Amino acid sequence: MTTTATSFEPPTATIGAEVSGVDLTDLTPDTVAASRAALGELTPAHPVVPGLDDDHPEIYVLDSGDGGKAPVWHTDVTFTRTPPLGSVLRAVSLPPTGGDTCWTDLEAAYLALSPRFVNPGFTTHLQDVFDSESRALPAVFFAAIGRPEHSVRHRWRPGDVVVWDNRATAHLAVDDYGDQHRVMHRITIRGDEPAGPA
Repeated sequence: MTTTATSFEPPTATIGAEVSGVDLTDLTPDTVAASRAALGELTPAHPVVPGLDDDHPEIYVLDSGDGGKAPVWHTDVTFTRTPPLGSVLRAVSLPPTGGDTCWTDLEAAYLALSPRFVNPGFTTHLQDVFDSESRALPAVFFAAIGRPEHSVRHRWRPGDVVVWDNRATAHLAVDDYGDQHRVMHRITIRGDEPAGPA
């Protein structure tokens, strides 16, 4: 891997770091193997959507032309028994403007709440509470997600690659580019079965 004065710059005081000075187009087999070992085992692209092709079954294609947009706060594939540990997203084709992605720190959102938290992408109701509470309480929880003081927004450039912890952050793709074309490739890193407090 070619490097030129690698630097790490935090875009905010609370979440993220931008790494520059690394050329991902010049990777040796040893560097690829070391990167795979550092990231961990990859999962298939998606539990119900096939991967890019037979040679790349781990690549999930997010194409705005066929519904590949996600303009809501979410985490990736957390409905499975072993949600991904992390995700990697690469810009393949970008609109001339717009199409940024935002990430938010879920731990910070959790700590800002009274004791309970849930995922808006997969929560339909709360058990053991009245129906009215089951409808109202998630709105309170979800309002804590994505607060600006816990979030970062990435403006994509061709070739950008972003890696994140899928357990501690949520993200959304900003849908502000109309009918312009946007294609991203995502892979996910296998995680363990989560366990609650003892």
